[in-house]
Amino acid sequence: MEQGFYHPERGYWQTIGTPSAAILATYPEGTIDVPLRPGPDHALVDGAWVPVEPDPAGQLAAWRDSATLTRLDLASALIAAGILTQGEAEDLAARRMPGALAALADPLPETERSAVRLRLVGLAEFARADPIWDALLGPELADAVFGRQDGE
Repeated sequence: MEQGFYHPERGYWQTIGTPSAAILATYPEGTIDVPLRPGPDHALVDGAWVPVEPDPAGQLAAWRDSATLTRLDLASALIAAGILTQGEAEDLAARRMPGALAALADPLPETERSAVRLRLVGLAEFARADPIWDALLGPELADAVFGRQDGE
């Protein structure tokens, strides 16, 4: 039977069975037995789990850390956003630098511009967390290109 535990400095954990007395003796002082946590959107308050509102900034950061696009999906998303023409998207899909993206990279310092251009023609998958997207498109447009919907 699963069992939940909480420690003020270490947080919550649960076991998949009832721990033996020898195992319980290794838990840090101050550990208490608590009901199983209903989900990650709950916090322990006075010994009971209560729902908490998720942190929007934390959710956005987590989404940005995990969002990726393949080369073909990126090309399609950049067409949909009005950044690339069909021909430019085909260039990107073929690992050639589209003129519109080259123009967006032109104002960057030389070393940064060179790195951005190499990444755009060399990578097979693109991560939203890569800072090139904020530099080229700005955060809001980059989020939209990578598929974030308003209110997510």
